[in-house]
Amino acid sequence: MLRKLFNREIASRHKKGRNPELVKLRDEALLRRFVYWNDVKRVRLDDVLSKLSLEEFFIDEKRIIQILNRNSERINAIRNGGKKNQLKLFE
Repeated sequence: MLRKLFNREIASRHKKGRNPELVKLRDEALLRRFVYWNDVKRVRLDDVLSKLSLEEFFIDEKRIIQILNRNSERINAIRNGGKKNQLKLFE
């Protein structure tokens, strides 16, 4: 009886499916890794997508492209943040 109540309590607190907070963290990490491979290491786009898909995040390249397209403003912010930090070296 107590176990059933406990299981219902847990089930009511957690919805089925992906945890949205974890998805946000994953997407942020993916965006930062994309900028690293594409901008810092200067790896070709198709190779970056393959690396992110097969070696780092284990999700389909099409899904990665969707995430990148949906977060283009955040990618620009990450890129500009890095440039600001580089400029501080010359101040």
